Amino acid sequence: MSAPIEWLPSPLLEAVPGVVARFSLRRGGQSQGPYAGANFSTEVGDRLEDVSENRGEVLRQLGMRRLAVPQLEHGREVWWIEHPGQAPQTADAVLASRPGIAAAVTVADCVPILLLDPDKRVVAAVHSGWRSTALDVLGQAIRAMGQRWGCRPEDLLASVGPHISAANYPVGPEVRERFLEALGPSFADCFLPWEDRWKLDLREAIDRQLRGHGLPEGQVEHLRHCTYAQPDRFFSARRDGARSGRGFAVVGLAE
Repeated sequence: MSAPIEWLPSPLLEAVPGVVARFSLRRGGQSQGPYAGANFSTEVGDRLEDVSENRGEVLRQLGMRRLAVPQLEHGREVWWIEHPGQAPQTADAVLASRPGIAAAVTVADCVPILLLDPDKRVVAAVHSGWRSTALDVLGQAIRAMGQRWGCRPEDLLASVGPHISAANYPVGPEVRERFLEALGPSFADCFLPWEDRWKLDLREAIDRQLRGHGLPEGQVEHLRHCTYAQPDRFFSARRDGARSGRGFAVVGLAE
């Protein structure tokens, strides 16, 4: 059995009774080598039995029956989990409303965002790297919550989890060009000049998107940890390469 997994809870979302909203640290679990210890991805070369045990430990610790984990594509697709037996879909956001089913995304530098409508009891886990941010996957998830359950942006709570900081995220001019072409010139100051490149501030971009979609400032929290800068606490694909493990961002409703 894997060692207990350590978590960063979302104070904002977990203040709502019956809500579990957490971001994993890499401590605990039973993965080995470059994936040690709590890797949750089945797509980075880790032993599948270790990943399965790590995910099982999440269910045991958080008191959930099922994890709904999409297959990521760095796009803008949204998956609505309808029932416990539903097969995983390719998406970068997963929405759930059934108690006992936790929405989860794997991350290693990209931005994880957990959303909650505390009245309608709907949750979402969103994975937003630079591509998905440029495609506004966050807006897609917020709109889907409204279309499926009648959620209003002004009622939502959002927790933005650990991700790579601007200080450690240099990108080429082609990234800036594609980003601004998609989101417009108002996002230009999310890029800080650095040598012949740019450093991208994903936190600022996500914050602007949340406010632009109608979430009040007081209903958004940022857990300001840099995944790249803390190798003992977080996985980082930018720091460690293709064989980096992946952490979890998880949100669900207790049964």
